[in-house]
Amino acid sequence: MAAWFGRAQETATGALWYSVVPPLLAIVLAFLTRRVLPSLGIAILTGGLLSHVPPAPLSAGAWFEGFKTSATHVTATVTDVTYLQILAFIPPIFVMIEILIASGGFRGIIVWLLRWIKGRKSAQAATALMGILCFIDDYTNAIVVGSMMQPITDRFRISREKLAFLVDATSAPIAGLAVVSTWIAFEVGLLGQIGGTLGIGKSGYAMFFDALSFRFYCLLMIAFVFLHILLKCDFGPMTTAEKKAQAEEPTNGNGASTTTGPTPSANRSDRAFKALVPLAGLRGSLIAAAAAAAASALPVLMQFTPGTRPP
Repeated sequence: MAAWFGRAQETATGALWYSVVPPLLAIVLAFLTRRVLPSLGIAILTGGLLSHVPPAPLSAGAWFEGFKTSATHVTATVTDVTYLQILAFIPPIFVMIEILIASGGFRGIIVWLLRWIKGRKSAQAATALMGILCFIDDYTNAIVVGSMMQPITDRFRISREKLAFLVDATSAPIAGLAVVSTWIAFEVGLLGQIGGTLGIGKSGYAMFFDALSFRFYCLLMIAFVFLHILLKCDFGPMTTAEKKAQAEEPTNGNGASTTTGPTPSANRSDRAFKALVPLAGLRGSLIAAAAAAAASALPVLMQFTPGTRPP
């Protein structure tokens, strides 16, 4: 609406009202169908068609160019090196998590954590703290913390919706605030390129620290997580999900009822170090990779002079 009613001629003509249709369509279809990939596919196809068809709706050539644009964007995305690296990064983490579960490492951590967790509030606080401690990568955070804390939150009748919120609300925000993380390494590179193009004369890390105090979502969301745990406040559908979870019979973390099944106890094969050692290795390798990326980009960024464009 701001673009539509804007006074600048280039803004009014450059921002078409139906540019909001593809993302809005993706969100609505995802909620209605519960199928993310088909919803995104339809949105991509719609975006390609809207880029050519509206000026000439009766032209077969415009429809062909619309389909071609959609296919071009999909092809460019699935062949992009960065996206392929992300896709290659996530499956091994899932495999590692399954190995840690099978080896009894996660069960050993759960037994250790249950010594300190006495109720719903402490279980939620522990989940949030685990999310903050695992700050190297948001993907790793979501996968590791979610898999590790799910048996504990199930035991204390915390809904899966609340677990998902706690994991998500501490994964992305902390990855956006941590000085060393895979996301910050990527972001610093982008800031360095922008700084070189605009002639700002600052490195990517300098611009990152300048903007750190303005990351209101990250800062406020982390504060909100602990505040709502402390005050035991839930809102809207989360209240319904929590009441439903509390009405169900609690489990001991492996699906057995706490009233009929035994409390989890560590066997000889269930030791926390079987999970902590691989997780520490993963964290160390991610820190080394992020540091190496930043170090390799720094000499190039330092060569920029104001007004020059980075290669």
